Amino acid sequence: MRGDFIGVWSETWRETWLPLIDDESGDIFCELFRALVPAPKSRASVEALADIIDNPVQRREAFEKTVSDDFAGERALVAFLEAAHSALDAR
Repeated sequence: MRGDFIGVWSETWRETWLPLIDDESGDIFCELFRALVPAPKSRASVEALADIIDNPVQRREAFEKTVSDDFAGERALVAFLEAAHSALDAR
């Protein structure tokens, strides 16, 4: 059974992340990608993740390319959203 957040993940780029990017000064993708790291079904190596986090273009592209099927499930997506909220709130 699919949850409510997974079903609407594809709409979050337009509805959530773009307006947030427009309202923020600076790059929020470092925080967003760090919050996203534990959520996928398959995880990249520590070295690959470090390379992505250290490169502004790569981290935005990696975040943008994340689709609902990448998440380990509804719980993982909710955990990401909570972590993203906390990380961005701490900015």
